[in-house]
Amino acid sequence: MQGIASACEIFRQVQLAGIKAVHITPHSGGHLHCVVSVKKPVDSYAKMVGMGVLGCWAGRNVKVVTVVDDDVDVYDPGEVEWAVATRVDYGHDVEIIRGTTGIPLDPSVPPGDRERQNARVSKMIVDATRTNAGSFPQEATPPADVVERVLRQWSTYGIS
Repeated sequence: MQGIASACEIFRQVQLAGIKAVHITPHSGGHLHCVVSVKKPVDSYAKMVGMGVLGCWAGRNVKVVTVVDDDVDVYDPGEVEWAVATRVDYGHDVEIIRGTTGIPLDPSVPPGDRERQNARVSKMIVDATRTNAGSFPQEATPPADVVERVLRQWSTYGIS
């Protein structure tokens, strides 16, 4: 439940054009991983969006921001993973921000820091958007009528 409230607040607080959806993944404890879908006007926009998330009050507990294009469903972990696997050049599209304030609930914070409320962590922005979107190859999918015909006849193919 915390993730839903945080995602709504991030969406409200980060006043950048083109943000289509914000999702805090449930497996991150409802606060550590934020996925943002954008329609970006320029190639460097994903980093700006990531910094906006990490810099807003609602995003203070976020540790990883993954920015995807608006053709990726932020609520579908498979689509997000696909975008990261196919659209990220790790030497160019990943930003690490060191020495930022973390939270004691983050398991990667050393126990001594947790007890002193002095959690210092690194945070990451992953730009999983298309580079040069105009020339980036579109996803190759068969026509809808072909998919429908294959699904309708699936049982006749002898494949289980």
